Amino acid sequence: MADVLNPPKARIAAVENGARALFETSEPAPPGTWTPEQLRTMLSEGGIIVGIHDDVLDKIAAEGCDGSPVVVATAEPGTPGRDGWIEYFFRAADAPPAPATGEEKTFVPHRILNVEAGQKLCAIHPPEPGCPGLSVTGVPIPVRQGKKASCAPGPHTIMDQDGCTLLAAINGCPVKRPDGSVEVQPVVTIAGNLDYTIGNVDFIGSLIVRGDVKGDLTVKVKGNIDIHGNVEDAVIEAGGDIVVHQGFSGHGKGRLSAAGNVKVHYVMNQSVVAVKDVQITRECINASIDAGGKIIGPMAVIAGGKLDAVMGVEVGDIGSMDLSSAKVRVGRRGRILEHLAQVDKDIKQVERQQAEVKDAVYKLVKLKLDVGTLPADKEQLLAKLQEAQKLLPKRGEALHAEKEVLQADLQKKSDARIIVRGTIHKDTMIEVNGVRKFIEGALQGVAFAEHAGVLEAHAA
Repeated sequence: MADVLNPPKARIAAVENGARALFETSEPAPPGTWTPEQLRTMLSEGGIIVGIHDDVLDKIAAEGCDGSPVVVATAEPGTPGRDGWIEYFFRAADAPPAPATGEEKTFVPHRILNVEAGQKLCAIHPPEPGCPGLSVTGVPIPVRQGKKASCAPGPHTIMDQDGCTLLAAINGCPVKRPDGSVEVQPVVTIAGNLDYTIGNVDFIGSLIVRGDVKGDLTVKVKGNIDIHGNVEDAVIEAGGDIVVHQGFSGHGKGRLSAAGNVKVHYVMNQSVVAVKDVQITRECINASIDAGGKIIGPMAVIAGGKLDAVMGVEVGDIGSMDLSSAKVRVGRRGRILEHLAQVDKDIKQVERQQAEVKDAVYKLVKLKLDVGTLPADKEQLLAKLQEAQKLLPKRGEALHAEKEVLQADLQKKSDARIIVRGTIHKDTMIEVNGVRKFIEGALQGVAFAEHAGVLEAHAA
């Protein structure tokens, strides 16, 4: 065993490319062989200047060593760079759960998202640089640098001027592709049925449904909707056109409403409203059809229900041998008269309200003069009534102006006609420009038009 006066030979060496420094001796050394300061000097002379373990040196000095290698310094690790990353500002809804059993239907959020033109889709964050480490000898240790993230603009997207923000170029549904890029779809296609596993839809673009639209759903799109199958008791609204390749039938709870045209193969027990034209290719049974343009179905059979079109109606047959009567109205006059009646009713209501408010204000003001002050609740009521006194005359003026416009519209000429290519059966009520006629016997190939307040029939 060596003593303090004749210490064993000691060796300090950096290993593993400077990751560690080892202290080893030729033979065991007793406590006190070296002081901590002597050990530090040995390390310095050996070029070891980083990551020195002072506690290990103190232990060697106090307890000695058995000659085996001891780690006395460790390199300082660097910090790897962080890869650039993409922050998405939209999130697709979770996958729908399994269908509920029995009659219970649990609606889940749909997976059709909305973005508007100019809206942020994602931000590309730059990589963060790494910080190199130091070996025990003070030599820098390289670290991995962060990689740059990329998100190539997909269809209907644009990169902002900063080069780091992807924007929607149009209104539509944002879709994240497998490669991380993003596109905006102005038209979304549902491959199968639109049912409760998808849920209600409120979409800023257009929609294609390859299957059916099931009942108890509400579907709203700002564009067009094209349904390849059938529609049950659903409510469908479109800012453009609606096309139903098959039928629209149910228990009377369904409605198609379009700011453009509607085309449907057949309608049964449901309602259809279009700002422009409604086209029916086969039949319309006990349905309500309202068109701001025309109702067109030269081959269609109309049985029961009612048809109301501003510009005209052209159908195959109206009514049937089993006495399924129908009501058909064309022209603006009937609508205008109904609107005028409602406006007159509203004017009388406003006049009545003005009188009632005036009387109530008079009583409260008199009470205030008599007693000096009013309770808080009556003071609030007086303020509200006085505000109503200002607003009601304006409401009355607006109604009178609307009435004048409607009365002027009554004087405009209308060429609306009802054209029946097949047979119009008895018990059918028709109306052209406010002139009504009850069909008492079947007629074939006939067109009805109004002239000077008289309903005339001609060969179609």
